[in-house]
Amino acid sequence: MIIPAITRHPALLRVVLAALCLAWPSPGAHASSAGGEDERAILDQWEESFRPRVYAWERARPLADAELSARPLTEPPFPWLPGEDRTRSASTGTATDGFMWNTRRVEDSSYMRTTPRHLARGLQYGGEPLLRLLDEAARRVAARYPGTVTWLGNLGRDGGGDIPWSVSHASGRDADIVFFMTDPSGNPVVPPGMLSMDDRGRSRAYGGHYRFDLPRNWAFVEALVGQTQVPVQYVFVSNGLRELLLQEGRRQGADPHVMDAARRVMRQPGPEIPHDDHYHLRVFCSAFDVSAGCVDTGLRHPWSRDHREVLRQTEERALAALRDDDPAVRRRALERLRLIGTARGVSAAIAATSDPSPWVRAEAVLSLGRAGDASARERLFALWETEDDGLVLERALRAIGDLPGEDVDAFLLRVLGRPDALRGGWKTPSLALVALDAIGERRSLAAVPELLRSLEHEDRSHRARAAAALRNIVNDDPVPFRWGHPDLDARELSAALEGLHRWLAAREGMSLRTLQEEGFRRAGYDLRHGAAAALAEAAGDERLWIRTNAQRWLMDWSGNTPRSLQWSRQDARRYWVRWVRRNPHRFR
Repeated sequence: MIIPAITRHPALLRVVLAALCLAWPSPGAHASSAGGEDERAILDQWEESFRPRVYAWERARPLADAELSARPLTEPPFPWLPGEDRTRSASTGTATDGFMWNTRRVEDSSYMRTTPRHLARGLQYGGEPLLRLLDEAARRVAARYPGTVTWLGNLGRDGGGDIPWSVSHASGRDADIVFFMTDPSGNPVVPPGMLSMDDRGRSRAYGGHYRFDLPRNWAFVEALVGQTQVPVQYVFVSNGLRELLLQEGRRQGADPHVMDAARRVMRQPGPEIPHDDHYHLRVFCSAFDVSAGCVDTGLRHPWSRDHREVLRQTEERALAALRDDDPAVRRRALERLRLIGTARGVSAAIAATSDPSPWVRAEAVLSLGRAGDASARERLFALWETEDDGLVLERALRAIGDLPGEDVDAFLLRVLGRPDALRGGWKTPSLALVALDAIGERRSLAAVPELLRSLEHEDRSHRARAAAALRNIVNDDPVPFRWGHPDLDARELSAALEGLHRWLAAREGMSLRTLQEEGFRRAGYDLRHGAAAALAEAAGDERLWIRTNAQRWLMDWSGNTPRSLQWSRQDARRYWVRWVRRNPHRFR
């Protein structure tokens, strides 16, 4: 894409934008078109050129398709503390809501490969401990059964984060492994893919031709749990296959400690996702991962390690780094404290909002926005009255926009009326645009009157972003119009506004839910029967407001909050359709 490349050169960007404005079709050509999508994309690209670098997982707003692709996330610099080995891999967050740094890629070998289908997805990345364990287990199986190849499925993205094919695999500690198979005569075969196996170990497809190879499958599980260097948390597999594997271990006279470990880690995660077609391996956070903010959730085992001392030492080193003369060191220390999530980190962030460096203050604001702490909230609002740096104000405004409460809605509306709200520059977008984005995402009907006034604003970017916010709230585009056109005809603008007022007056008294349900219905998604399935389909709709609201409804309803708003619409639909089908109990 040309625009993202140009955004690295602000002067050139302004020339291109000027050319775009000159080439824009006449107002009459746009007034009746069902615009909005490409308009939003252009505005998003424009905004990105003026923003400080914010990585994919820091963005709160939904992105237009023009900014998305299936490529891996850009991996940001990890907040290393002084003296740390910067070549190590690091995992942060949970398996379902985390990321990776210095990821390692699985390379094909004579004993371990990735299936062609999964290779095409580009998900061969994981943390160093996971890849070390997979390599050692595959080596052991191949040594015991010469010629055996361990076939891998999904691991994770380069840089980590959510993937459309799984709820987990986000932080470099998960891997899918294909079962070892034989033909009916017991001869080892290359599996044609991830085949569902019944409780007898026969493939449900191909007339039961493929069989679950008990000796080699047990050898693999034994290799995973028979070592202590990389502690295993789970090997997800169906109950029927789990029982076959344990029987094989007993038949072979396996070590009692290995048998006990296998019984503990092998689990069927649920009836909707039995894992009868592959293993899903998950390892515990390593000591260094914990120091990077890695969090283990779920079962603990006797071999689980307590890393509280590692956390304490990391906190002390980060707090010491906050006294460094170099603002870059202080900024990284704040980010590291945010990753490990300690109470002293919140206090340090509050103090750092008075740091002489605006970049350190901006990092502190980001930490306060994620703290969920009353003192952090109070400091964010206070900063708005005392801070004069545009970068810090922008971060503060975005952080405030993510906070709950009606006082936040009122605050954002007040921002739109400030004389300096349209201030911009190469570092920050207009603060008014940031406020409009936040208003649209909060979906408050109380904001509609102010958004209508904003549609008459002299600045075209302001009008376009106000229109996007209004579409997001009402879940419809009742009066298709190019609000962001650089030279609107006054009569056409007046007619569009009059149409909007009539449309809203006809729905006066409607609740937000009823209004948005009507929007889904007008878009072709009837929620009266099978609402979850309909919303999952809507998650891939070409209209930005429809797919955004569909995903937010699904998240609010189920409690599952992947970062699917940052994916392509095709990936978002694929993920939610599969997730709804596998988790019907979450929508009752």
